Amino acid sequence: MRQLFTLSFATLVALSLNAQSLTSPESVEYDPAYNRYLVSNSGDGTIVARDQAGVITSFATGIPSGPYGLEILENTLYACAGGRVRGFDLATGAEVFNVNTGGTFLNGIATDGMFIYVTDFNGDKIFKVDVDAATSSTLVANTNGTPNGIVHDPDTDLLWVAFWGANAPVKAYELDGTPGQTFATTLSNIDGITRDCFGNLYLASWTPDAITRLEIASGTQTNMGWTVANPADIDFDAVNSLICIPNTSTSTVTLETVDDCITGVADLSAIGGLTISPNPTTNTIQIANTTNARTYRIMDSASRVVLSGKIPSNATIDVSGLSPGVYMLALDKTAQFSRFVRAQ
Repeated sequence: MRQLFTLSFATLVALSLNAQSLTSPESVEYDPAYNRYLVSNSGDGTIVARDQAGVITSFATGIPSGPYGLEILENTLYACAGGRVRGFDLATGAEVFNVNTGGTFLNGIATDGMFIYVTDFNGDKIFKVDVDAATSSTLVANTNGTPNGIVHDPDTDLLWVAFWGANAPVKAYELDGTPGQTFATTLSNIDGITRDCFGNLYLASWTPDAITRLEIASGTQTNMGWTVANPADIDFDAVNSLICIPNTSTSTVTLETVDDCITGVADLSAIGGLTISPNPTTNTIQIANTTNARTYRIMDSASRVVLSGKIPSNATIDVSGLSPGVYMLALDKTAQFSRFVRAQ
């Protein structure tokens, strides 16, 4: 059904970060567990947090070389810093992870729910980081271009990589590093890439200053018409249906609504003919209108099944053992599904 949807123009959300708290912001990462936006300040070696009330606080300081790309995996925020991937506890901001990849300028970062993948802007490489073993390996030894933004597509299990330079391509890679499909563009210097609720890619370019939607099925590319200034490592906030854009040259962050996507947690509870409450939750969820379903599956953002079983007679499922994040609940033998948020 995804290909049947057509997104209209995105409207600017009246949410922006105080420029005095930002110094050359490079990356924005939505944190669903704490319902906030984490922003890397490449100009002063810090990461800040902005809550939904607009209050900006310090998250981590004293980060050498950057930080650049940000990505959350379980309870840790991972950041590109020089040739290293550093990790910070989401609850405290304390550094809990530090691995030297051997790269020179790590820029983009993504996860498939198990591993971290980072692009080496200067080395034309992609590294794979095993966070459990605290090791790094080379996934792609030569990208034949300057890789920048990277995002994982859970539907196809592909890594999509956006490139810097004139007429910059967007390339797909299997998780073993095998190259796949390539899209040509007329954009120059694509910095960031993200993916919306329908599987469309969004590209942040410096020439022109623009966010461009790329529909994978058709190859159609559409300039969204948003006002940006050297947009960098963008993110998609799946809970609030927002494209999060760091504007490097103006030291601002803007949030743009993707029309027809899921907008708000309330809507998360009602898609696919299924209602979940409470949403967000910290302990249990209750399912309404389950029709004839007998079993369920819960999948994480990487489409991995993390919980499954028979639907209890009271239609209540204990999700307290899941890590904070956004999940998909699907009822077997029916077309019913819904997303929910496991909060901190």
